[in-house]
Amino acid sequence: MLLEEHGLSQAPGYFHMADYESRKGPYALWDNAKRIDFMRKLTGILKRRVRAGIAASFPASSLRRMKEAMPSTFPDGYAYMTCAEVCWRNISN
Repeated sequence: MLLEEHGLSQAPGYFHMADYESRKGPYALWDNAKRIDFMRKLTGILKRRVRAGIAASFPASSLRRMKEAMPSTFPDGYAYMTCAEVCWRNISN
């Protein structure tokens, strides 16, 4: 398994692109050769397994305006929930 091969299966037990890109956490000491090898293998797995990609986003300024207008309706983390809902709608279409 790719995570085991690169020492990620125990801690953290998953791949996190933001940490990988910023060279934080378990990726802090990875040299460029290890990074390239990991990404090459990861993209190979994705090409074989993923049929389609779906994403959603909206401007942070829009979320701030919505939260100001209806604070109890838009708790912390609502941006993620909203994007997930848009993705699920796209999947069903």
